[in-house]
Amino acid sequence: MALAIARKQRQAGVREAARDDILQAAWRLARKRGPAALTLRDLAKAVDMRAPSLYSYFPSKHAIYDAMFADGNRRLWQHIQQQPVESDPRERLKAWMRAFVRYCANDLALYQVLFQLSIPGFEPSRESMELANQALMWGRAVLVDAGIHDPAASDMLTAIISGLIAQQTANDPGGDRWIRLCDVLDLVRQLIGTDWSRPTDCTEWSVKDIVVHQLGEADALGSIREMVHQMRAARQLPKTMARVDRLNAVHVSERRHLSTDQLPELLARALRRALRARRRAPALIRGIRFSADNFGRVSFGYMSDIVVTRDSFVHRVDIARATGKSMAVTGDHEGRIVADVVRDWAAHHGGGFTLRLTGPAGGTYHAGSGGEEIALDGIQFCRILSGRDPGDGLLTTQVPF
Repeated sequence: MALAIARKQRQAGVREAARDDILQAAWRLARKRGPAALTLRDLAKAVDMRAPSLYSYFPSKHAIYDAMFADGNRRLWQHIQQQPVESDPRERLKAWMRAFVRYCANDLALYQVLFQLSIPGFEPSRESMELANQALMWGRAVLVDAGIHDPAASDMLTAIISGLIAQQTANDPGGDRWIRLCDVLDLVRQLIGTDWSRPTDCTEWSVKDIVVHQLGEADALGSIREMVHQMRAARQLPKTMARVDRLNAVHVSERRHLSTDQLPELLARALRRALRARRRAPALIRGIRFSADNFGRVSFGYMSDIVVTRDSFVHRVDIARATGKSMAVTGDHEGRIVADVVRDWAAHHGGGFTLRLTGPAGGTYHAGSGGEEIALDGIQFCRILSGRDPGDGLLTTQVPF
């Protein structure tokens, strides 16, 4: 009897190991070709079986998808549970959002299986849905703890999260450029009292003016009608002003009346609309070219994807310098922005150089033979090229911010 039990246990272990091999092979194929493109023939080949043999472990193809759904939810839940627990409810919510977005953005196949209904005809089993509901109920509890009770607010948060994941996986796979796009909002939420009126490195702009400008910029990205309105209003300003300065002046003049209590929430809504609009902008719109003052003709896609991201970054620096607030700087995010700035700067001046940028956003860059050798902090490099600090030699060549 004992031998029979032991034999059954060994057989069960072998069977479970085989099921796990099939499941992991299914994930590998899904990550390579997309979940909906998974075929039993390819899966059987990946685990060195004949296709009919798979039915010994899973009764149908949808049963394999169901196992993937359960496995994905289980791994996502474990990942969220491993995150440090913040004592402040709002900080806990932000930490949960970042962990969720990063995990999904780094595994698009998992995100598609769990949240995008990308597999025709597939519906998870009740047992698998219980695993999904576990994370869902926990997420709702985090929202309630943070003071978010309105279903509409929860829907808005869901839209922001989905937009960030979609942009990240489409435009910066493996990075965190879009995940951290709302960092300016986090910084704004830290502002208190006299912070808003502090002067900044932007001539004639206070901290509040910068936030108002960011709001106006996001409003324009989120609405073609608002963008057209701003362009028409800018044409009424003196032509001695640069085109971008006229637009910035419209941003500030039309929103300066807003209170500092209103601005964080208005900025959150505007960023949500801007993210959604930027994700949905068709190629025809993105390809439209127009004059950018001294920087020649550029495309709308370049301005919305590259320049606006730079603008948000350098204004975070402005606010942090003016208020003494901390600002996260990483090679994955700010380092990529700085690398884009270096690329444009090199293209504009066309000379040879060796550039050594220090700090978390730094790196070493070289072009041509000979030329200037420049060494400075990566963020300071951007401040000079955006006109905030003086430069000499090749550093007098500015790029759009």
